[in-house]
Amino acid sequence: MAGSISRTIIQAGRLLRSRDARLDLIHDWRRQLAGEPALPERPIGCVLVLCHGNICRSPFAAAYLAQRSPEIDVRSGGFAAGEAAPADPTAVRVAARFGHDLSQHRSRPLGPADLEEPDLVLVMEASQVAAFRARAPALAARVYRLGDFLTTRPFVISDPWGCSEAVFDRSFAQIATALDRLTERLKDRPT
Repeated sequence: MAGSISRTIIQAGRLLRSRDARLDLIHDWRRQLAGEPALPERPIGCVLVLCHGNICRSPFAAAYLAQRSPEIDVRSGGFAAGEAAPADPTAVRVAARFGHDLSQHRSRPLGPADLEEPDLVLVMEASQVAAFRARAPALAARVYRLGDFLTTRPFVISDPWGCSEAVFDRSFAQIATALDRLTERLKDRPT
């Protein structure tokens, strides 16, 4: 009972904090009720992974997915990414513990070429789903929040930038778990 009350208070605080937090919380509730999303019927040959700055979450997710599914063309970018910024140093250290080298990664902003080919677009937050759909309405059905492939809440994969290694560990563990689940689902699909 006390845990339920604490979760309710935390959720209420998130709602008051910011518009993006409200979107994520509403999306979490909807995801909890609706269950795991159905994937597009089309074969998945190209996956675009996006986050805010393309220096933490999306480079790690792209590296992880590319290793798990080498037959898929995996790309990453950021909604507000600078051009050719290195991965965050903490992201590089934590990714190495997960077996991925981000030391050569360079950020890139989401560009027009990214909107030509993706069969699946993975973002980290509900506001990013909305931003991508506004930018590419024809691809609206192809965009998913990566955390929706997790089995338990929270389904949002929060930005660890500027936080401790422990926060990066949690974020990257969520990404790895979601991608493990997604790649299992993709195995039995046509290519």
